[in-house]
Amino acid sequence: MTCLLPICICYTHNYERYIGKGVDSLNRATALLGAGAAIEIGGPTSSELTKNICSQEETCEALFNQIVGWNNPSHDRQQPNFEDIMNALESLSSYSNGMRFKNSEYNPAELAFIEVKSQKFSEPNSLNLAKSRLINIIAERVNQYNGQFKCSDSNTWFWNFWVKATNSCCWDIGTLNYDDCVDQSIHNFNDGYRYTDSEYSTFDPFQMTQLDNTTRIMHLHGSIFYGYRQDDKNDNYLENFFEDLYKFNSLKKSCDTWNNRSPNISQSGMQAIIGPIITGRRKSDKLLAYPYSYYYNVFQQSLLNNSSLLIVGYSFGDLHINSLLWRFKKTHGSNRRIVLIADFPKSPCCWNKDPLKMKWPTPDMYRFIANFFGQTDPFTSSIFQNPVKSLDGCVMLYVKGFKDAVENSENEILNFLTR
Repeated sequence: MTCLLPICICYTHNYERYIGKGVDSLNRATALLGAGAAIEIGGPTSSELTKNICSQEETCEALFNQIVGWNNPSHDRQQPNFEDIMNALESLSSYSNGMRFKNSEYNPAELAFIEVKSQKFSEPNSLNLAKSRLINIIAERVNQYNGQFKCSDSNTWFWNFWVKATNSCCWDIGTLNYDDCVDQSIHNFNDGYRYTDSEYSTFDPFQMTQLDNTTRIMHLHGSIFYGYRQDDKNDNYLENFFEDLYKFNSLKKSCDTWNNRSPNISQSGMQAIIGPIITGRRKSDKLLAYPYSYYYNVFQQSLLNNSSLLIVGYSFGDLHINSLLWRFKKTHGSNRRIVLIADFPKSPCCWNKDPLKMKWPTPDMYRFIANFFGQTDPFTSSIFQNPVKSLDGCVMLYVKGFKDAVENSENEILNFLTR
C-alpha cells in the first residue's frame, strides 16, 4: 500500500440493462481511491505507519527493525514499509511452522532449501504477536483520523465532493483504504452488507447485483470495522466459510474477533492472512473470502461497463488491481473519460517533461499515465500545467493533490466525467 502520491480515477458510462419487460438506462461512475486520497483528511503515509510500527514495545520492536534493516542494504532502493514487514513475518511463520510440523501437506516447497538459523526470529509466539501488533497498530492509527473525520471543518471539502458527485449520478467506488470516510460522506449507499439488529452485519452478494439508483462502495482491501463471526454453532460450520468477514459498528467490537485464530495457508503453503486489513505482498491470495472476492468481481465489471474513470491517491503498486486498469484504454478507446489526481512532490519550478529529471512520477505510475493518455511521451510541455491533458482530450491529470483539485476544479472534473 505504499503511496505518497495521491491519485483519483472515476469513470461513467451510459449502458442498458434488461429488466422485466423493458430497458432501464443507468448512468454510473466508478472511482478508485488509493492511500493518497486519505492523506489530506488526516490519513498517515506508509512511511509514517512504518515508523509507528517500528517504535513499538520491545517485544516487537527488535523484530520489526531487524526486518526493515535487512531489507534496506546500502545500495539505493525504495525504503521498506509495513507491507514488507508483514510479508517477512508471514514468510518466517510459514518456514517456522514447516520445521515444527515437517510432515504437514501444507508446508511450503521452498522449505527443502531453506533453514531459519536464528531461533530468535522463528519462535511462533513472537511471530504471531508481531503480526497481531502490526495489524492493530494500523487499525488504531486509521481509527484516529476516521473518528475525527466529520468533526473537523477542514474536511468539509472531502465529503461535500462525494455528496455532489453522488447527486450527479450513481457511483461504483472501490477504495483501498481501511477507513469509512467515503461511507460517512454519502450515507445512502450499498456495500453488500445486510444490516440486522445483531452487533454485526452479514455480507449478501445479491444486494450488490441491484443496479438501482444507489452508489456502491467496495472496500477492496478491508476495513477496520470488519471482523469474524464468533457465535457459530457446530451445526453451521459446514455452511459458513471460516474466513468470511462480517461488519461491526465499532473498532472495539471488530478488533475483539481478530485474535486466537488459525493462520490462513495459501495454495503454495505460505501464510496469507485473510483478515480485516489486507496487507503484505500476497494480496491476491487474501481476496478469496467474502466480501473481497465479490468486490473484486464487481470492480472488474464496472471497469468493463463504464467508460469514465477517476483514480485518487493510487501509486499503481498492486498488481492485481493494475491488471484490471491496464485494459481500460483498450476497452473504451476514444469514449474513455479519465481523471487522475496526483500530488506532484516538487514545486512548479522543478517541473520537467522528462520524468527522470524531475524524479516523478514513479516508473509504475508513468507507465499507466502513458497507457491512459495513449502517448509514449505524456508530458509534452516543459511548462508546469495543472491539469496535464492528453492530446485527444480524453484524460486529465491533476498534479496538486486531491484537495486542490476539488476546491479549484470540482465542477470541471464532474462535468468531464459525467457528460
